[in-house]
Amino acid sequence: MDFWTGVQVLKRQWKVWLAGLLITVLAAAGAFLLVKPKYVANSDNLMLLPTQSGINVQPYQANPYLNISSGLTVTAETMIQAMNGDATLDALKQEGAVGKFSAVGFLGNAPMVTLEVEAGSDSEAMSGLNLYGEQLRKQLAQLQQQAQVPPEQVISAVAIRYPVAATKDSGSRIRALIGIVAVGVILSIFAAFLAEQRRRNRIRSDAMNRSAAADGPTNAEHLLISDGKSAQN
Repeated sequence: MDFWTGVQVLKRQWKVWLAGLLITVLAAAGAFLLVKPKYVANSDNLMLLPTQSGINVQPYQANPYLNISSGLTVTAETMIQAMNGDATLDALKQEGAVGKFSAVGFLGNAPMVTLEVEAGSDSEAMSGLNLYGEQLRKQLAQLQQQAQVPPEQVISAVAIRYPVAATKDSGSRIRALIGIVAVGVILSIFAAFLAEQRRRNRIRSDAMNRSAAADGPTNAEHLLISDGKSAQN
């Protein structure tokens, strides 16, 4: 089937594909109302050793940023696993937090824990991020208490980036709309060609029935060709 034949089919079956497009528009409108935008809030938390004081203080003892080491990186990786664990997620739910929670590491060797919360509103995302950060510091303290870490060596988690408000993410709604429109258009065109095929089969069957009844030389294919030409004219 060439391009112009397809155009003629769509022209004859305009009611079919138009009905399909109307259904697609209604489905897209429903998706727009049902699929709500998400709000995402995240913070970066750096693992640091405490500052130390005393006689003959060295620079690396006074400035915790000079104490970045593999030990802090391992601590950050441990906390990432804890923050993604079921125990933490259950604790957040008990505190009333809602949304999707996840913790990831920083590229490279930086001892960083990035907390991310995805929720249905700005207030829920920010509230969830606050509770998530509290869980990070609580579990970090408990981890070191269990290991009986001396007070002067206790690692802390310092938020070096914290959002003022959550970021609105409409990607899921847009993807839903694009998917519905694409599928709707394809199905509408397919339905039009299917209706055309059924019409042709019906014409062929009627022609064969008339030929059998009259016992004459009526050619069903000739009627189909004539029907196509008349439609084009």
